[in-house]
Amino acid sequence: MNKTFKKSESGFSLIEVLIALFVFAVGILGMASMQLTAISGNSQANGISQSATWGADRVEVLMADDYDAADLDDTVSVGTPPALPADVDAALDDFTTAHQDAGAPEHYEIFWNVVENYPIENCKTIRIHTRRNDKGTLKVVSLNFAKMRGI
Repeated sequence: MNKTFKKSESGFSLIEVLIALFVFAVGILGMASMQLTAISGNSQANGISQSATWGADRVEVLMADDYDAADLDDTVSVGTPPALPADVDAALDDFTTAHQDAGAPEHYEIFWNVVENYPIENCKTIRIHTRRNDKGTLKVVSLNFAKMRGI
């Protein structure tokens, strides 16, 4: 049995198939890398959302408290009014004088500072910090709100 091959027959050579497989593999690896980045981004976004939710929960509790409640005692000393906004801002970020939520969920710490009569009389400015440990790095979400006397 003699087989004869025509020169007009076409097909892929071994080298062409190997190059195509290499290009395909590089594309698949790129897509896998994008998927891992997307998963990591979603995880970080979930942590930020959880922190903001716990902070908002504390806002609701403090807003329901009486204006003169112990949880709303002035924790920030900014001198005699009118205080400079930069001084108040720095003081509101100080964790050493802050109130702390003893019932915070696991992996979270909730702190808040209160400044009385700022920016106006009969107003308490409150900054809540929700802090979480994300793979050894502390991440903080801060919420600001004001509580007026009589409201």
